[in-house]
Amino acid sequence: MFFIRSFCYIRGVFNFGFLELITLAVIGLIVLGPEQFPKVARGVLKIINELKRAFSEAKMEFDDIKVETEELIKKTGAEFTSTVQQPFKDLGRSFSDQIQEQEEDFKGEEDSKEKEQPFSVNPEENSVKKGEESE
Repeated sequence: MFFIRSFCYIRGVFNFGFLELITLAVIGLIVLGPEQFPKVARGVLKIINELKRAFSEAKMEFDDIKVETEELIKKTGAEFTSTVQQPFKDLGRSFSDQIQEQEEDFKGEEDSKEKEQPFSVNPEENSVKKGEESE
């Protein structure tokens, strides 16, 4: 049972089929003999498991670094965007304020001109009636 489970690990790591694993086991049994084969198989499987664990840990570390890098990129991008956009927002507010001040000044000038001019723009209203001239 141990060998079948161990060979399944090897199959997953090296992508061997079941027939290839059986063939390797038979050749190993013939070459090493029934006394040495289990010891060698256990040693090989321990090495494979340690490599698998090391690759798994390395992958987890790379995934953590990837997540941290993505977060840093998002944070830096947001800071950069706000840093770049802020002067333009301030400039836009400044222009809006200046335009509003100019409009208020222009309205104020129009109101003062209307108060100074007794005559209206309509020429009929500006004409003086004959009866009012003599008075």
